[in-house]
Amino acid sequence: MTREEFNSTWMPYADTFYKVAFYLLESEAAASDAVQEVYLKLWTTREGLGKVLNPSAYGTMMVRNHCLDIIRREGSRRREELDENMAEDRSTDTALDFKSRLKYVEEAMKTLPDIQQKILRMRVWEEMEYDEIAGELGLSQVNVRVQLTRARARLRKLTK
Repeated sequence: MTREEFNSTWMPYADTFYKVAFYLLESEAAASDAVQEVYLKLWTTREGLGKVLNPSAYGTMMVRNHCLDIIRREGSRRREELDENMAEDRSTDTALDFKSRLKYVEEAMKTLPDIQQKILRMRVWEEMEYDEIAGELGLSQVNVRVQLTRARARLRKLTK
């Protein structure tokens, strides 16, 4: 595939790819980086792209999968940081402060609607994936994400 063919086939979808990335990553910079990385991957595999029948769908799935990988890596990193912070808290005199903050967050969670409490517990403590939560609760993945975002926003507001 030549540069001109690549540009005419794939570049018209840049805005669509960015919107998908922004929806998933909720950050302009992270979305731009993700789209750029996907385009780089597309360019390096351009010889096999002639077989792709629907470039929009193919590229959108690549962006989605790349963003989900980023989210998983970030979640893993956050858990490690939280574990480190908890270990530090336990080893100092602030362990009581940590327990009181945790109790405060648990109390704040009780003010959330039941569905948001369930989704938050399943996602954070049980580390379930969105599709697993959706299947167990009989909701769509989009609804799970929306409810989780609302729950987190309300907790942030209540615990500040």
